[in-house]
Amino acid sequence: MHETLWRMTVAIEGDQRQTRAVVRLSQPDGDRLAVGTARRDPADPDLPAVGDRVAAGRALLQLARQLSEAASEQVDGSFPPRAGSAFRGG
Repeated sequence: MHETLWRMTVAIEGDQRQTRAVVRLSQPDGDRLAVGTARRDPADPDLPAVGDRVAAGRALLQLARQLSEAASEQVDGSFPPRAGSAFRGG
């Protein structure tokens, strides 16, 4: 069985106009950071929890893209090109 422990922290800060979330994923081979922001239109009600969730959600989406891209690159680099394959890499 394979088991790996990853730790993730989400730090959120903001004011009445903008919220910023920073996600840090700690993995055995290093850390990854992702940032998400949310802006409140002055006409919108002041609901800080909504801005927190939007900013954190955007940061998590960015982290998901980073992980997917890293996995794709690792897979692409692990296998030699097949003869006659239209894919040449790069």
